[in-house]
Amino acid sequence: MAVEKADTVRQAAAPQEPAAPGRLMGAAFESAANGVRVREVEEDSPAAAVGLQSGDLITALNRTPVSNSKELEAALKASKGQSVLFLERDGRNVVLVLP
Repeated sequence: MAVEKADTVRQAAAPQEPAAPGRLMGAAFESAANGVRVREVEEDSPAAAVGLQSGDLITALNRTPVSNSKELEAALKASKGQSVLFLERDGRNVVLVLP
């Protein structure tokens, strides 16, 4: 199964109150301008196992944009089976498959 990678530009909506940092899958997250920033990843956690790294900017899950950790958590809970995480790392687009 091929996963299409695409650069996208999203216009930021009106500034909102930043969401409180969250923890999920053994990683800490915080809201960022165009997605959810990974603040830290615990060793041997599910997040580390799939390849998440500190500093990654998660932009979408299963092609649905996420802008805070609550949206990311809700999207993960709603997904059935395998999920695809879209993120930016060091200026490059990266796609990770979550089991």
